[in-house]
Amino acid sequence: MPKKTTFLSKPEKSKSGKEFRHLRIIVSDSDKNNEQIVVSVTSLKFDNQDKSCIIHPGEHPFIKHKSIIDFKRTKIMSTIDIINGINKGWLIKKEDISDTLLTRIQNALKQSKFISAEVKSLFRYL
Repeated sequence: MPKKTTFLSKPEKSKSGKEFRHLRIIVSDSDKNNEQIVVSVTSLKFDNQDKSCIIHPGEHPFIKHKSIIDFKRTKIMSTIDIINGINKGWLIKKEDISDTLLTRIQNALKQSKFISAEVKSLFRYL
């Protein structure tokens, strides 16, 4: 999948039991193992959230509230799993992000203290 691709995650349960989906963004090309770095977007609600990459309403059609990239939830995903998830309806494809937003996310990812060593290593490799 090309970087800038976005999709909604599988439904996740909140503490209240309500199900919701997070916007996920592919921020890297595939590596030799067909794996990519995927970040998660969440609404900005609390003072203690990482505000290193804020996304404002209008920067992506899905974003309706001031949001952040939740770097703690960054993961490496198989390109095949993403494609299969979209094809089977488990993941919901959304509009791509802009080049400008991609660059902001990538720059913040490089600086984030919440990114695992594995993700940072893959990002440097790519």
